[in-house]
Order: sequence, then structure tokens, then C-alpha cells
Amino acid sequence: MADLLTLENLFNLLMLCFLQAVLGFDNLLYISIESQRAPVAHQKAVRFWGIIIAVALRVVLLFVMMNLIFSFDSVLSALAITKVFPILATAILLSGLAMLVLADGVT
Repeated sequence: MADLLTLENLFNLLMLCFLQAVLGFDNLLYISIESQRAPVAHQKAVRFWGIIIAVALRVVLLFVMMNLIFSFDSVLSALAITKVFPILATAILLSGLAMLVLADGVT
């Protein structure tokens, strides 16, 4: 565990969070647009659960099939940054949290 708390891993986490933010924005935009099809009373819940499910699937898929999560160029970028699973998963979770915070504003 102490190996994770290095300056290099912190920098890698910050870079991956930035990468996830850029790549996740289109997901956030899509979920926000699609949530408008739901009744007004349910739109916020649709956005919330859509983002939660998307983030959970990214973490689950991160175990074998990373290329299903990211586009090809971002796979190369993410793997070039780090191969430490907890750092990759934390970046996905933090970007998911950011999407939850920004979802209403984007809509």
C-alpha cells in the first residue's frame, strides 16, 4: 500500500484524471441529452444512475478488457502513464464523481 503513495503515482493519477475528464465529457453529454427523454421528475435520477452504471462498468471492464473502456489512442496514453490498477481505477472513480457534480450544469 505504501508503494501507491509515491510522488510518481500521484502525478500519474492527476494525468489520468485529466485524461478521463476529457474522454468522459462526451459520455456526460450523451447521458445528459438522453436523460431529457425521461419525464421531468425522473431526469435527475436518470442522469445519476446513468453515470453510476457507466463508471461501474468501466471499473469492471478495467480488470481484462481495457480496450473496451477507452478508445485506442487513450489505451496507449493510459498504459504509457501507468500500469498500476488502483491508480487507473481511482482515476475512473474520480472522473465519475466529477461527472456527477457537473451533470446538472451540463444539462
